[in-house]
Amino acid sequence: MKRFCICLVLLAAGLAASAQSFGGLQLEPECSEFIVKKGRGRAQQGMEIYKRYIFSLEDGGHVNVYDFKKADGVPIAGFELGSSCKDNHANNAEFGVEKKRGASFPLMYVSVGKVGCGIEWKCFVESIKRCGKKFSSELVQTITLDVSGFAAKGYEPIFGSPS
Repeated sequence: MKRFCICLVLLAAGLAASAQSFGGLQLEPECSEFIVKKGRGRAQQGMEIYKRYIFSLEDGGHVNVYDFKKADGVPIAGFELGSSCKDNHANNAEFGVEKKRGASFPLMYVSVGKVGCGIEWKCFVESIKRCGKKFSSELVQTITLDVSGFAAKGYEPIFGSPS
C-alpha cells in the first residue's frame, strides 16, 4: 500500500509539473507524419502496435506488419487472420494481456463491425505467431454480443461491433 501511495504522489507531482511547464492545455502537438504506409490495396481498418511492430488490418481480414523502428512504410510481412473472410471488416483490433502457449504476441481481439452482415456482432480472438520473417494467425475463440432485447431494456441501438 505504501509503494502504491508513493507512486500515486509521484505521478500527480509529475503531471502537475508537466502542466506548468507546458502551460496547461496550450501545448501545440507535433502533427507531422511518422509513417506513410503502403498497403496492399484493401481498405485500412483496425490497427494496433506491439513493441516494434505495427499490425495494420484491412477489410476481409488481411494484416500488414510494419517495423516501427524502420518507419519506411513498406510492410515487412503480411498474413491472413484465422477469421479472414469477405465479411470480416476487421474494424478494430486490440491486443489483450493473455498469450496462448507458443504464441509470439498477446491475443488480439478483432471486432467485425460490418453493418448488416451475419457476423456483425462478433469479436474474433486471434493468436499470432512469428517464425523468422513469417507471421501467421489462428482463430482461438469467437465472442458474440447478444443484442436481442436492447430496445426493450432501454439501451441505445448501436451499429457494428462495439470496440
